[in-house]
Amino acid sequence: MTLIFAPDTIEFFPQTGIGQVEQTITQQQRGRVKFMASYWFARFYQPSGAMSAWPGTTVRVIGREGLTLLVAPIDEAF
Repeated sequence: MTLIFAPDTIEFFPQTGIGQVEQTITQQQRGRVKFMASYWFARFYQPSGAMSAWPGTTVRVIGREGLTLLVAPIDEAF
């Protein structure tokens, strides 16, 4: 039996949403957010500089990669 590994593809949502950070997200480490009444792993999409989002911060949810949401700061346009 041959197993084929297919990397997760990025899916962008037709409309962005708002999530609340529950576990700190940094440029190099994913965290967790509450989005649409569920908790998800989350990471920054295209992180730049020394980005971080602390618990209680709101972020823009723009898509997902596998079971990890892709987020951006609220003030960043998408």
